[in-house]
Amino acid sequence: GNYLQSSSEMSPEVRYFSDPLFQAVVDAELGSISSRELAKIKYNEMEFALEGEPTPAISLTDLLSQNIQKTKWAIEGLLIMFGKVFLAAKAKSGKTTMSMSLLKSLADGDDFLGKFKVNPVEGRIGYMNLELTEHQMQEWVGRQDIKNHDRIHFWNLRGKVNPFRSANSRNHLIEEIQSLGIRTLIIDTFSKIFTGEANNNSEVNRFLAMLDVTLDKAGVEQLIMLVHAGNDGSKIR
Repeated sequence: GNYLQSSSEMSPEVRYFSDPLFQAVVDAELGSISSRELAKIKYNEMEFALEGEPTPAISLTDLLSQNIQKTKWAIEGLLIMFGKVFLAAKAKSGKTTMSMSLLKSLADGDDFLGKFKVNPVEGRIGYMNLELTEHQMQEWVGRQDIKNHDRIHFWNLRGKVNPFRSANSRNHLIEEIQSLGIRTLIIDTFSKIFTGEANNNSEVNRFLAMLDVTLDKAGVEQLIMLVHAGNDGSKIR
């Protein structure tokens, strides 16, 4: 008799037109692929919209004609207003002790280390402590004899959950920072707040970008981050 070719032996193109069930499966899969691709496009458009309008270019003439206020120092020669700095040194070299002195200078207006003039900063000061126990922090900061207690708020986070761990926790943190009126934040230390691989540039960059966005939304204007620099003080990330 005549040989009849089975559906499985046909080329996909021929089978598509001769096998209604196969055609339905292909059409369904095509619809899934199309919907996924369209969803990606729509998602990228939504992300772009949430970023806000891009900053347009201006001419050199316009730039030079603007009345731009000169940068003011929060701490002369060390920290500019709306600036970010890293205090990097090897472990157990006194970073936290120095940051306690910094707290007093920012809160009370005293010269930092008796040398660097401090200009008043807006708002309150926040300190994220991931190194000391609450008892140690109480003892260390108590030695500073800070006068303006109400200007400083602490997060004692040693052994606690990371406030940057998820979108929900970051939103909670943003609301808390805004409600407290914190404009200057000290994080002690980077290695404890960043849980990724420190030697992975992409991970570090993503974390720092997330940190920037989070603190910008919260209204933080100055950031001081303490960073471990290795036992010999040479491996600074």
